[in-house]
Amino acid sequence: MTRSELVSGLLDYEMNDIRIQDGGIQIWARYGGVRSCPHCGGERLRNKGRYERCVHYENWGLRHCVVRLEACKWHFQS
Repeated sequence: MTRSELVSGLLDYEMNDIRIQDGGIQIWARYGGVRSCPHCGGERLRNKGRYERCVHYENWGLRHCVVRLEACKWHFQS
């Protein structure tokens, strides 16, 4: 288990940055695990771009915590 997983509890995610803004904590993370199709398990994927998801996380003390996950849009190529 890496330090990122110990802090965030998210397996296979790498924390890029942690900032305290407006009295809350924001964490930026990116998936670093194996990329495969969730339906068939195939690994022939084409990247169709990136997007960011904003996930409300449990509070750290009295600070509201938000995790910003960078994700990719994938298209399976048969």
